[in-house]
Amino acid sequence: VDPVITSLNEADLTTDWDYQGSDSSFIIVWSGNDPASGIDYYEYAWGTTAGAADIVAWSATSQQSAETTGLSLQDGSTYYGSVRAADIVGNLSTTLTGDGLTIDASPPTAGVVIDGDSVDIDFTTSTTTLTAAWSGFIDAGSGIGEYKYAIGTAPGGVQNVYWLSVGMDTTVTRSGLSLIHGITYYVSVKATDNLGNEGDY
Repeated sequence: VDPVITSLNEADLTTDWDYQGSDSSFIIVWSGNDPASGIDYYEYAWGTTAGAADIVAWSATSQQSAETTGLSLQDGSTYYGSVRAADIVGNLSTTLTGDGLTIDASPPTAGVVIDGDSVDIDFTTSTTTLTAAWSGFIDAGSGIGEYKYAIGTAPGGVQNVYWLSVGMDTTVTRSGLSLIHGITYYVSVKATDNLGNEGDY
């Protein structure tokens, strides 16, 4: 009876990730069994296509996890981890390959922010409340995870409100401000992707 690889996770010890921020390392974790003679060793590899070993050649280990560092991986490219096992009498399992891991080292690109909830305004009569809305922020990798906003007297300024998360909301109304007549205030917005890469405002 051949041994069997029963599970394989890419990039995390407990969960199979589809994206990772690091472009220099891989983690692969797996489990396997052999009900007859027992597993003698495992072999793992990383490649640019499913089942390939052109990034990390087949390497033997007695463990059920492996981390490879010092790599030079391409942002936006997908890599695949593969594992196979050999039992004590020399039977080799079928190779199990993961669903791929895409490198996402790039932050989201900024969109457009307007002062007001639907139409960009240049003036307001309120000295306590500002409203802003935004759209067009893009992250082609792991996706946008949250937006943050700040309010100050210059683009990116935080004199009135330091960067605060609004989750996935695309509009904010901030009250309780102390705004001064004749001063121009700016609401700045930046997006962070699901891996923590933070974009520009």
